[in-house]
Amino acid sequence: MIIVMAKGITLSFLFYGFLFLGLSATVYPPKLIAAPAPGGMGIGPVCPPACPPNPANCDANLVITPTQDLQFGSIIAPVAGTGSVIVDTGGNPTPTGGVLLIGAGTTAAIFSMSTGPFNCTGRVINTITVGPTATLTHASLPATMTVHTFTTNPAQGGAFDPAVPLTVGATLDVGAFQTPGSYSGTYLVTVTFQ
Repeated sequence: MIIVMAKGITLSFLFYGFLFLGLSATVYPPKLIAAPAPGGMGIGPVCPPACPPNPANCDANLVITPTQDLQFGSIIAPVAGTGSVIVDTGGNPTPTGGVLLIGAGTTAAIFSMSTGPFNCTGRVINTITVGPTATLTHASLPATMTVHTFTTNPAQGGAFDPAVPLTVGATLDVGAFQTPGSYSGTYLVTVTFQ
């Protein structure tokens, strides 16, 4: 099993002007950056190349490396109720509940996956899980936002191919009159083979 802790989810709100009854905010892209979970990134004992790529060897030697951040783009928070920004695994955004997107700039997270000397190509991916949630905490005030409903491509049950990256999307909840400022948090990625 590989657990990669991604940290550095950041959001910045700046006053954008007076829209929708006076208050709005621009949210700048968050950074989702993978870093090793306690105990490393799953680098295990290396079997000589003649050994078969059984699931234990594939799991123990799987390395997941971030190559692109998950970004929710620049947004204006709603003034009533809650809204969200959904970024799919292709980086396409969908705002809901009064959240407005300003310009482009959304991307899915991208991770490369490798099993080192083992040819685990074609092995069934037993588990790919992310999250289940990430709490984004304001840098200096008691305010939070939640990232949840992470999606992946490929999904569990697919065949592993080191030439195909793992992409991750998610949903960001944005509150009415969300407190301006920078937010940060962490999330986990878990991958195992069958």
